[in-house]
Amino acid sequence: MTKPAPIYTFDALRDDHRARLGVTWMATPAFGIHAYSIMDLRRLKTAPKGNGATAMTELCALADRLGVTLELGTSIARLKPWYVAFGFRPTRELKIGPSYCATFFERVPR
Repeated sequence: MTKPAPIYTFDALRDDHRARLGVTWMATPAFGIHAYSIMDLRRLKTAPKGNGATAMTELCALADRLGVTLELGTSIARLKPWYVAFGFRPTRELKIGPSYCATFFERVPR
């Protein structure tokens, strides 16, 4: 079996992840071409567990190759350590009322 060609754009990687892993997400430029905001990264219910981690690993690797920072946010507490495990660090929190708190993260290229 031949090795697939490397993927060099976020759009191509997103499409590959949807087809191959059953994982969806969006990336939009933030602050020019040196940072991208990642939104709605989720594994489809029909996809095997672990595919989200595979997608995040490949997404971080592409950001490293391109030399761009990744940014994201979540209000789901159980996801915060998961993002930290991929090299994201918390940058700020947004508290709205007594029961809602979103944490924002960034990951600089390695």
